Amino acid sequence: MKGPTSKQAKDASRIGKAGEHLVAAELLIRGISCSWPDVDEGFDLLTSRGCRIQVKTARVRNIAAWSDEPVYSFHFKQRKFLAFSSGRITERARKTFVETCDAVVLVGLEARRFWIVPPAMIDGVHCAYMGPSMTREFEKDIPHMRDMVSFGFSQAEIGKYYGLHQSTVFERLQMAGKPKAEKKYVGELRKCENQWDRIIEFGQPVATEIYESTDIPLSQVEGEQL
Repeated sequence: MKGPTSKQAKDASRIGKAGEHLVAAELLIRGISCSWPDVDEGFDLLTSRGCRIQVKTARVRNIAAWSDEPVYSFHFKQRKFLAFSSGRITERARKTFVETCDAVVLVGLEARRFWIVPPAMIDGVHCAYMGPSMTREFEKDIPHMRDMVSFGFSQAEIGKYYGLHQSTVFERLQMAGKPKAEKKYVGELRKCENQWDRIIEFGQPVATEIYESTDIPLSQVEGEQL
């Protein structure tokens, strides 16, 4: 398999650093400062409260086979190799996100979108396409299709107007407004967008409520012997 060129590697490095600085800026706005580790220990940023953050940054891409609109493509299980002067090449052992960080932030570069994800949610996932809206491309035509129905046009006539089979018209009218079918983990990842509290509240003591008991101690209950 052909590896990336020097230019591609530099571009990827710049994009990665841009994502890290964007995450640091977002946290600074929220009162949390970050630092960069002196050595690579599996995370990119360390907050003042000790939260280790891994940042994954992607640029928008058009993947027609997957979506009608541009998406951010994140890959999590890229194979890495070590090359020795002897010419021997060996694959580096993979570490899980749970082992190396406390939060993973997925950054959609152009739109400045952020998904703050628990590490365990990504471990075991090879890639995820993020960013598209939850509506289908064809839904922009639905109001007009419904107007045609109300004026008495048949589904066959509507199909002829749009260059579709009448069964497709029927399906689109039935599917309009319903959420896209998608892999469960992608839906869960999307729910993590802008969940900054996952990082902001890291390391804070958990508040517990103490209720004053109105129960009478057992030793005071008449007739009881301890």
